[in-house]
Amino acid sequence: MTAMDRFNLEGRVAVVTQRVARDPQLEAERDKTLLGAVMEVALEGGAEDVREAGDLLEIITAPEQFDKVKEALDRAKVPLGSAEVTMLPQSTVAISGKQAEQMVRLLEALEDHDDVQSVSSNMDIAAEELERLSA
Repeated sequence: MTAMDRFNLEGRVAVVTQRVARDPQLEAERDKTLLGAVMEVALEGGAEDVREAGDLLEIITAPEQFDKVKEALDRAKVPLGSAEVTMLPQSTVAISGKQAEQMVRLLEALEDHDDVQSVSSNMDIAAEELERLSA
């Protein structure tokens, strides 16, 4: 088994959910409405899953359905943050402390290398720690 066997090739579309409401009740209602609308369009377009990821909605689709889902979202005028076919890990490994610091440095070095086109990882670092390491 190779390292590539531990990743699935999947389409991924990130939908921007700009939070502008000041009233938490209105914001919660807006989020539910947006999630429902995006989920309906995405699933009808052929998406496999729609999940919340911070301020984004992440839409997962099979690579062969990617263009169809993206076109459905474009037609519905859904604001897209990014859209790509990418490698997603089948499982993740939580790391922290010195291990996390070393892995972030390694990934940055790989991404900066001229011969490297893309880098995929199955590491899971807490958002606070990742922010600290990226500073």
